[in-house]
Amino acid sequence: MYVLFMTAAAQFLLRFRWLVLLATLAWVGFSAVGLSRLSLSADLEVFFAPDDPELAAYDAVRNTYSRDDNLFLVLVPDGPTVFSTAMLAVLEELTDRAWAVPHSTRVDSIANYQHTAADGDDLSVRPLVENALSMSPEQVALAERVATTEPLLLGRLITPSGHMAAINISIHLPAGQRQTAIPEAVEAVRALRDEFEAKYPGIEVLLTGKIAGNNAFTEASIYDLSHIVPLALLVALGCILVFLCLVSGSPVVGLGATLATILVILCSVIVGMGTAGWLGFEVTPPLVKAPTVILTLAVADCLHILVNTFQARRRGLDREAAIVASLRLNFRAVLLTSLTTIIGFLALNFSESPPFNDLGNVSAIGVAAAWVFSITLLPVVLSFMPGAVPVQANAGQGPLVRMADLVLSRPRLFS
Repeated sequence: MYVLFMTAAAQFLLRFRWLVLLATLAWVGFSAVGLSRLSLSADLEVFFAPDDPELAAYDAVRNTYSRDDNLFLVLVPDGPTVFSTAMLAVLEELTDRAWAVPHSTRVDSIANYQHTAADGDDLSVRPLVENALSMSPEQVALAERVATTEPLLLGRLITPSGHMAAINISIHLPAGQRQTAIPEAVEAVRALRDEFEAKYPGIEVLLTGKIAGNNAFTEASIYDLSHIVPLALLVALGCILVFLCLVSGSPVVGLGATLATILVILCSVIVGMGTAGWLGFEVTPPLVKAPTVILTLAVADCLHILVNTFQARRRGLDREAAIVASLRLNFRAVLLTSLTTIIGFLALNFSESPPFNDLGNVSAIGVAAAWVFSITLLPVVLSFMPGAVPVQANAGQGPLVRMADLVLSRPRLFS
């Protein structure tokens, strides 16, 4: 019964292949529109659910006092300490320039720390470092003594040994503009860092802080999408091309099958990520891994069908009969593999972190799409594919089969 049903279904699929192509185009086109709705998240708070008690307590503290968004610059001098007139001048200049960073509301360093000193009955309040190049050795020594003993400075803006000093830039991010304000502030600070390192050879300016961390997540996501995912695709396709050329016995057919696999991969990824856009998901570091997951399962589905199609062709079956035989043989295996994978990724919805929920849902959608395309789009594309597969009298004795027989015959040698 199963054989008859699958044979009829596969023949029906090939008979109406243009309808399959149109349906695929409509589905992928609709999903592609959703890609434009995706946005990168530059906020570490997305890893917490809105009702997370720890996030609620954190928000309560910030609402009572102030937000802790900041950029933190660390000045590393070329000498043993920052307490020289030259290095204090650099620190003073860098502190003054930091006020121009977009969205900055306050800049703190030992240079502009308001030091209070008693002079008889009078109190004088002035910056700890002022006109550094004209400071006397006694004034530099006083600045060092105050900076390395004042609890508000020690360990926060100056190290105990005085070999590094820091500048803390408090940032206020406008409501609704975090995605643009964060990279804007970071780029301005990086430009300032590069300018000072070029202007004063030997010194080093390091950048950290919450804003820098948030921006690093976005940049890491962009890097993965533009480098890691394409690299994984190229490596996979290179291996697939070699493998399919060996199985089919024809470089032309192997190349065509590889291109068909690429088509299935691209359609599956577009459907997965495009659906994420339609659902309003933000692109976070975990979600960036979804295309690689979808790619892996799409390749596995395609290879099952392609290998058996080529084996049937090499036994002498024509193109359509070979495709029908392969679908009949692989339908249940590919379905069960995809179904269990989908269930596994949907289990990520039990995670307390929303980005991992999104990863599971998008991966499940993409894997489901890969299964659909591998049993519909792939056979249809194969039916159009030119090139002949050489017929073998004994198709079971190909190079891969002989290699498998060799491994099985000498298990100790290869273990």
